[in-house]
Amino acid sequence: MSTFGEVKAKVDKMRSHEYDAWRSDPANREEVALLDNTSGGSTPGFKRIDLSVGTKPTERYAVVRSCVACGNDATVASDFEGLVICSESCQRELKKFENRIIDVQKKFADSEPQFYKCRYNANLISEALQARGLDWTHTNLRTVFAQLTAERKLLPVITLKQLQAMSAEAYAERERLDPELGGHKAEIEKKALASEKQKKEVEWAVPGFELRPRESAMRNAAQNQLRDQAAAYENRGQVRQYRNGMPVEAPAASQNVVFRNGRRMN
Repeated sequence: MSTFGEVKAKVDKMRSHEYDAWRSDPANREEVALLDNTSGGSTPGFKRIDLSVGTKPTERYAVVRSCVACGNDATVASDFEGLVICSESCQRELKKFENRIIDVQKKFADSEPQFYKCRYNANLISEALQARGLDWTHTNLRTVFAQLTAERKLLPVITLKQLQAMSAEAYAERERLDPELGGHKAEIEKKALASEKQKKEVEWAVPGFELRPRESAMRNAAQNQLRDQAAAYENRGQVRQYRNGMPVEAPAASQNVVFRNGRRMN
């Protein structure tokens, strides 16, 4: 059985990735327990935190992580979540690598007419390359593209006519995955604005509403009242008399002639 001092001396010589591999090896379970349980649950020179889901460290301190470019150890803050880069030279190397990837992607996209350029398709191909452990080469991109196309996972090139023939559900799903709608978004928005403008002009020219029954009756009654008032005004010089119980129009009388119940009184 190794002592704490022997285990501590061994792990002090390890790099971060070697230390993680040593801790995860079941054969080293007893040594890991000895290292963790010494000095009341904490090892001198080590700070243990719970990295389970839903927990975050309550304080910041320095930790050692591997550089993404060269693999050497680099000291970063405990809450740092980005790419660890140990030096400016590694930063330049990483930039060169990113530029090379972008150049390979661009050449592949330009040489493949069936590949639709969008963020969704680019992410799918990138994830497929990483899952298969393949390098960013034109040959590997063509291989992954052919596989994803056969599996119908990539968004295909689409025409405006095909978009217009889609159902509402299919159109919404395409717009969710591809906000540019196959490169036709500007044209679709232009036609939508023109249609909306035409619709508003028609609505202004022809009112698109009908009166309810009660409102329609009130309008008709008001119109009838206006017609009666207009007729009474037009007939203001005429005298109404009755013959056999029926109203008849009598000629206009002078001021010296008086009629009562249809009879002349003077």
